[in-house]
Parts: sequence; structure tokens; C-alpha cells
Amino acid sequence: MNAPGESRFEVLLRDRRLGAALVLYAALALCWLQLRPQGGLLERDGYFHARYAQMLPEFGLSRTFDWTKASTWDGRFCDKEFLFHGLMVPFTRNAAEPVNGARVFLALLDAGILAALYFVLRRQKVPGAALFPLLLLCLGGPAVLRLLLIRSHVLSILLLVAGLGLMMEKRWKALAVLGFVFSWSYTFPLVLVMTAVPFAAGRWFGGGGLDWRSPLAAFGGVAAGLAVHPYSPHTMELFLTILDIVRGGLQGSGASMTLGAEIHPLSTRDFLLGMPMFVGLWMTIALCGWGLGKRVAAETMGALCAALFWLGMSMVFFRFVEYGAPLAALAAGMVFRDAWPGLRLHLASVRARAVAGGLAVALLAAHLWAMHYAAEVTAALDPPRYRGAAAWMARNLGEGETVVNLWWDDFPDLYYDGARQRFLWGIDPNFTQRWDPEVAGKLEAMRDQKTPLDARWLAETFHSRVMVLAHSLALRYPVLTTDAWKPVYVDASAVVFALTGPEGPPERMPADALRIADPDHAFRPTDRALTGDPKTEK
Repeated sequence: MNAPGESRFEVLLRDRRLGAALVLYAALALCWLQLRPQGGLLERDGYFHARYAQMLPEFGLSRTFDWTKASTWDGRFCDKEFLFHGLMVPFTRNAAEPVNGARVFLALLDAGILAALYFVLRRQKVPGAALFPLLLLCLGGPAVLRLLLIRSHVLSILLLVAGLGLMMEKRWKALAVLGFVFSWSYTFPLVLVMTAVPFAAGRWFGGGGLDWRSPLAAFGGVAAGLAVHPYSPHTMELFLTILDIVRGGLQGSGASMTLGAEIHPLSTRDFLLGMPMFVGLWMTIALCGWGLGKRVAAETMGALCAALFWLGMSMVFFRFVEYGAPLAALAAGMVFRDAWPGLRLHLASVRARAVAGGLAVALLAAHLWAMHYAAEVTAALDPPRYRGAAAWMARNLGEGETVVNLWWDDFPDLYYDGARQRFLWGIDPNFTQRWDPEVAGKLEAMRDQKTPLDARWLAETFHSRVMVLAHSLALRYPVLTTDAWKPVYVDASAVVFALTGPEGPPERMPADALRIADPDHAFRPTDRALTGDPKTEK
């Protein structure tokens, strides 16, 4: 029933059934993107997480992860996402394809993020709180894609939104508990502290007094979680590695190791083109803030400063849009709440209705574009690339025998289908850099073709008989298409080369061995057993 003088728009804003329907639609839209049939994963690390979660009950709390022989993980392993993997176990444990169970788990986390946004804003008495979870799906295709990855940052987004809600309500004990959980769930739990500091500064700037308890509670909970972590004290080794990764990302092309593309910043042009509605939202928030003047509540100013911090971080490392977008949607809701008393006075005007209608059309278009972008990008992805190669390894190599993977980012696919074998490096090259800088540098130089491939060194250093490469990557190395290197296994996505024995390259290559074996630079399909003597692990 309408209150006296209440417009139809105001009635819709406070309709809980409509709000629940909007949140449900947004959750179903994300679940559809996550669960629809796909050839493979956009972010290959998901294969590692799915297989690792499936093996976790047998693997337990082992401090050694010997699937990466040239890494700090072989002897000083720390599961940096222990709780994330533990929660995933029921979805992957008995699955023939654990990645499908992992997708279901991530779909639930995605729905949880939207629900958390809604409940935080509802508790802050934001009119039309359900509009802002939906707003998250309008801010740009790249932001939506970050929600679809099978990675622990999705759980950390959920925890961060909940944590910001606790900060606004001054529930510091609960915030400390959440910090503890954060440290067991995510690689870099200081994300919570990095949010609490600008939030406290914003609350002070907004007239709410000096909020020193929010950063202290967040830091105390995170520190306690790291101290009693199942993998402590190896958590400190991991922390130092994370600092190396950040330093490498800031160095850009000058870094000694080639890092993942997500570590590096986007140009301003690419940022604007990729996230136009995200930028537009901040312009709108700025205009509203200018119009409101000093009428913004202290908790609103805190949310704004926290969201601004992650906007800046997104400009430095684009991957942090995973936090920048949800917190921008939350901050927009808080600004809308404070602006609502003034806005509702103008709802009856034709101009206001025209502006509201235009804004609704723009948001609908942005939402459809973001969904289309995410669906298109994930439509034609490669399935696991080393399934055939892993089957060949199972027939021809001993269990636990090491296989050289020259490209560290191939490891998740190799581990997913070839966990019977051991490999060199994976997930991040900095784990190898900290293990042995000299070995890491030599591997990187061979991978990057700055030095020739040294089959003898690879075989003797790692007690390995074979090297595996993606088919497309193998074609980048001219020497591999010569008669000197003869693949023992080839399919459409992978090539396996012998490093030793009759099938391996000669130590001294005669001139005629360097002629191109295949004029089209394509490896002929083959599947033949090794004939040399095995060189197994020590």
C-alpha cells in the first residue's frame, strides 16, 4: 500500500519481492556464465585448483609438494588458499572431471558475493538495495570475467564485502574473526587491512572520528590467522614471494622473470575502453558528492575512500578491478542513500523522469554488453591441452618420473591430467626464483630463446628423459623443427621430445642435422615408446 505522497518509483524501491527477484536474476546470470558448456577455462590456474582440491584428502597437510621439482614448493610448501581448497573438496572429490565440480562451487561463491552486497546495503537502509548487486554486472565485461575464474580471489571478494559491512557497523570483534578466516582463504590476506585503512581515513574525514579499531581488528585477525595457519611458518616464505611478484609487476618489462599478464597495468586508453561504465559510475559518484557537499555520512565517506583506493590499485595492476568493481557498486549504494532525501523531491518532474529513464537504458545496454563480452570470451576456449600427452607419459614413463615443462604456465594443465608425473615449475616463476636464482635464470633464458635449448643440462639437472611443450609453442623454436630433435609424441595440442637416448638430440649436432625436417614447420603425428634407458628420480 502506498504511503501518502509516495511515488510509484518509491514503492518499487522498497518492494522486497522485486528486490529479491533482481538479486536472484543477477545470481542466475553469473551462474549461467559459469556453468554453461565450455571447451576449457579462460584462466588455466583453475585446472590446478580443481585437481588439488580433489587430491587434498589424500595429500593432507604435507609441507612438500613435489609436483614442482624446481620450486620452493618442493620442501617448503604452503597451501596459500587452504580454506578455499577445503571448501571445494565436496564438489570435486568424486567427480570424473573435478573442474566441473569446481565451477559449481564458484557459481555459489558468485551468488554469495551478490547476496553479501545486497544484505550489507539493506542493513545500511539503502533504498533499492537490490539495484546495486545488479549494477556490478553493468560495470564492464572484464570485471564480470574476474568473477568467473576458478581462483581464490572470488572467495576473498565475498569476505571483503562482508568485512566492509562489519566496519560500517563497528563490529570489530567479528571483523577480527573474519580477518582470521581471510588469512586461511587467500594468498594475500592483507587485502582486508589495505581496505580498512582507507575506510578509517574516510570515516574520519567524514566527521565520524578516528576509527583506529577497524585497521587494528583487521590486522590482528589476519596476523593471528597467519601465526596459527596449518602451514606456518612457511606462510612467511610465501609472503616474501608475493612481495617479489609485486616488485616484478612494478618493474614491468624490466623484471627478471616473465610474469602473468594480469600483474601488469593497462594503458589508460585500454582501461577506458574496457571499463567505460566503471569510469562513468565514478564520474556520477563525483557529481553526486559535489551536490551533497558535507551531507555524506561518515560510513559513506569510508566506503568511498576504500573503493577509491581499489580504483587506484586497478589502474596499477588491472587484476584488482576484482575488488574495485564490487566496492564501487557498494559505495554507489551508500551515496544513493545519502542523496535520496533530496532526489525524491524531484521525482515528479518530467526532467527527472527523463534522466532516470535514460540512465536505466544505459545501464541495461551496459549489462547486456558485459554479459555478451563475457560469454563471447569464454565460448571457444581450449580444453585441457595435455590429456593425450599425459596418457603417453603413463604408458612410457615411471610413476613420479620428472618431465621438463619449459613454460611454467603449462603446469596447471599438466598437473590436471598428468598428476602421475612430476614437473619443474608452475603457478608462478618466482617460486623457482627464490628456490635457485641461477636455475630459474637458465630456464627463463631457454624459454625465452635467449640461450639455446640445452637437452643435456635439462636431463642431468632434473633426472628427466623428456620435455613437453604446447604444439603452438614448440613451433616458436626453430631448432625443434630440425632433424636433431625428433618428437616421440605429437597431437594437435602437445609435443613431447626426448632429451636423452637414441631419440634425443646429439650432444654435437652435425650440420645436416640442422636442416628443417618439415617445410611447413608442423610436427607429424606420432606416438612411439622411448627406447633409451630410464633415468628416474634419485
